[in-house]
Amino acid sequence: MVVVATGPAPVIPESHQAALARTAPASSASAITRMGDRAGATGARPVSASGADGQGALSLWPLFGAVNQTLAALALILVTLYLKRRKGLKWLIPGIPALFMSVMTLWASVLNQFQFGVENNLLLQIINAAIVVIVLWIIIEGVIKFFKTSSVDELEVSEVKSY
Repeated sequence: MVVVATGPAPVIPESHQAALARTAPASSASAITRMGDRAGATGARPVSASGADGQGALSLWPLFGAVNQTLAALALILVTLYLKRRKGLKWLIPGIPALFMSVMTLWASVLNQFQFGVENNLLLQIINAAIVVIVLWIIIEGVIKFFKTSSVDELEVSEVKSY
């Protein structure tokens, strides 16, 4: 059941507007005052506790994306290595996306590195450099393991000969 309130929305009292103007940035306080009766049930727009405009999270978004894609590439590489140990060419199904994700993640991370350099953002460059190293490490380890891994049948034969 949905209840819809009718009638005018609450208006922010003058005493509350003054308090909001002291605690919130000027742009937020004026926006709250301008919103008036359009603000909804609370009568105010959400403002972060620090008064920040949220731009800090947007600068971290490319790093989050790179780490997220690195995790996806790692999962696909692991599935590829698991299926390669089985008989047949089933490993191609996750192997092609794993290759694509690895290359695209590395490429995006390198582009991020240049972009952070242009913006003179040393902290993000350092964090992104660590991400680039991790991506390269995952790719190199995956390739080494891929070519060292043999099928299950070959492993069983070598185990029997060693006894």
